[in-house]
Parts: sequence; structure tokens; C-alpha cells
Amino acid sequence: MAIIKKKAALERVRLGDDVAYLIASRIKSNIRELEGSLTRMIAFCALTAREMTVDLAQEVLGELWGEDEKIITIDHIQRRVCDFFGLRCRISRPRTGHRAIAFFRVRSRCTSLAR
Repeated sequence: MAIIKKKAALERVRLGDDVAYLIASRIKSNIRELEGSLTRMIAFCALTAREMTVDLAQEVLGELWGEDEKIITIDHIQRRVCDFFGLRCRISRPRTGHRAIAFFRVRSRCTSLAR
């Protein structure tokens, strides 16, 4: 966080602690990525005449951070697996035999993906 604050001071930009913490918490491995994210934020704020906020940082830098930050729930896994097998998602076990086997496969796939 200190690197981002120092870079912002060198650029003469007012950077809130919450925005600096958000950027620092998302990018941990590379100083160039930290500085690049800050440069991108500075350029976007200069072009749009908006203040640096956490919401703006998530909007501007969201595509850089990619899909890594999405929270995957059990429901999401179940829906994806059911869509793949062409089944309707149900919590209760189906009554027919062939669907019971398909449901078991879906449930086992969901369980293994959730781990």
C-alpha cells in the first residue's frame, strides 16, 4: 500500500486509503502491475473528471483483475453441471430410475467441483 501511496504522491494525485487498499489487496505479485493500475486510474479520472473511489476502481480495473475474484457458490456449480448434462436442477431426488442415475452423476460432479 505504501508503494501506491508514494506513487500517487509523486504524480500529485489524491488517493484515498480505501482505494489504495483495494488495489494493493488485488495485485500482490508485481510492482509494475500496481503502478500500471494506478496509472490507469489516474488517466481514467483525468479523462472523465471523476474522483477516485472504490466503485470507480472496481469499474475501471475490473477487467484487469479478471474472473479471479468471482465468488463461486454451490448453487452456481449445480446450475452449470445441470446445464451441461441437460437436466433441470432439483434438490430432491427424482423418482424414475434413469433420471436417478443421471441425478447421481450430476450430484457427484457438483461435489467434486465444490471441493
